[in-house]
Amino acid sequence: RKAAVNALEVWATNDSVPGLEQSLNDTDHWVKIGALNALAKLHSSESAPAIATLLVPQGERGDAIKALRDMGNTAEDAVLPYVEHAEWSVRSAACSLLGDIGSKKSLDALKGPVRVGRTRL
Repeated sequence: RKAAVNALEVWATNDSVPGLEQSLNDTDHWVKIGALNALAKLHSSESAPAIATLLVPQGERGDAIKALRDMGNTAEDAVLPYVEHAEWSVRSAACSLLGDIGSKKSLDALKGPVRVGRTRL
């Protein structure tokens, strides 16, 4: 599985997306990361929500942030809901990420956590 995902990091097309998204749920960390990298290279806004779910588990958060950042503003809509996540570290990651990839559309969402106070972030 890992070898197949590694090959898709180079050769993936939009036809590969469903299988790569499924690999994001794999129990093997390296299969997950390979799928994440392959999806990020495709810059598919349809895949961004699946990648954004990996902002929640702490073990994959750094890799998800890198992948979403690499996708640029195509990932913005997928990251926006995480500004309101129950876990402060997820909110912080989402705010930081939107600071890098967000557009004017993100401004209201980013102002919200600041307005509530320090305990919000």
